Amino acid sequence: MIKMQSLIYGGIIIMTIGQTMDEIFIASLNGLEFAGVYTLAAYAANFIQVPQRSMQSIVTGVVSQAWKDKNYTEINRVYQRSSINMLLMGLFIFGIIILNVQELFIRLNVQATYSAAFNVIIILGLVRLIDAGTGVNGTVIATSNFWKFDFISGIIMLGLRIPLTYFFLKKFGTIGAAYSELIGMATYNFIRCEFLRRKFNMQPFTIKTLHTILIFAALFLGCFYLFSTLNGWISILLKTTVFSALFLIAVFVFKLTPDAQQLYVKWKEKRRS
Repeated sequence: MIKMQSLIYGGIIIMTIGQTMDEIFIASLNGLEFAGVYTLAAYAANFIQVPQRSMQSIVTGVVSQAWKDKNYTEINRVYQRSSINMLLMGLFIFGIIILNVQELFIRLNVQATYSAAFNVIIILGLVRLIDAGTGVNGTVIATSNFWKFDFISGIIMLGLRIPLTYFFLKKFGTIGAAYSELIGMATYNFIRCEFLRRKFNMQPFTIKTLHTILIFAALFLGCFYLFSTLNGWISILLKTTVFSALFLIAVFVFKLTPDAQQLYVKWKEKRRS
């Protein structure tokens, strides 16, 4: 138990270091002003992770029971469901943020220095989407008999991130830290997904994953160019409303996740009762 808890807390410490090291490096190499820009971008991108954190808490008990029962089919089902659901919610939030953040900076009279955070928000948003789209791989590994691998993959990620962050900051400036996190998180999730694929023949992606990405790209570009000539709060309102409505309609029309249909049926039953 001591060994297990040491590795678990060690993994938490590694993730905490990985989440805070960027600001420390930026402040020491580029100054506090640039660290503030990066922190603002990180806060904006972190909105994408809100549904993910809730879902991880929910599925932990389900996956743990499935491991106990050796119900690998249920684990894979939860793994794939979590992937598509978190990807959908992540893309929904990411689309609204990227469509509106520049106009929002103007309306709120944000300093020009902080407006430069837009490109960093895009990169960090992609980082959060990769983490969301690969499902609850960390939960699946942590609740299995191979929970040590969760700690090992964290060590690999941190070992990659530290030198990359330093050299990328030197070469690209503040956005270099975002590039470093993108490479580190992509590698981190690839290793964990590949481990589950090789060990248990589980993987988080289905054809619906590709459909979701293509539909999002079409809706995002459509809204971006359709309202590109508008400015002010009316632009923010129209972009948000149209993109949200079309995205939600697409989820049901193309049946991107069965959970959406189930929620709709339950909502209808509740209204009737």
